[in-house]
Amino acid sequence: MSKMNALLQPSIEKDWRETKSYDIQRLLWVAFIGGPIPLMVLGTRNAKWLNVRQLHINLLIFLGIIMEIGECAIIYLFANGTLTAEDRVMRYLLKLASILLFLGYRAVLTKPFQQHMVTNGNITKILKPAIVWILLGGVPELIVLALGLLG
Repeated sequence: MSKMNALLQPSIEKDWRETKSYDIQRLLWVAFIGGPIPLMVLGTRNAKWLNVRQLHINLLIFLGIIMEIGECAIIYLFANGTLTAEDRVMRYLLKLASILLFLGYRAVLTKPFQQHMVTNGNITKILKPAIVWILLGGVPELIVLALGLLG
């Protein structure tokens, strides 16, 4: 009978918790439209929901902060006249950098997302939080733009 009791014991670990997730492909739109700040916030939230290792999360946040600093520097250069509006290469580079950061998040989130879809299958809607964070993500850039115009 001891073999039967062993079979009937719960197999879930104590630290187990239910996962939830956004559709990680929709994070591409967040990155393209909103830039690094909304992508970092929503991507990190999703990574925590999917129980991604903290080391990977911290690395992606670090890369996102570096990108945001670079983006603010470029906006400042546009605002004070060092770069002109005809220099579209820098704007395209900013979008490309955001998409590369998305690819980093997607690489980290793909396997946990697939496991989530097999075990749970529910996807949390991203539209409202994306709109909020895209608007909030523009605030630091507006501040830098104002400082560049005043300086």
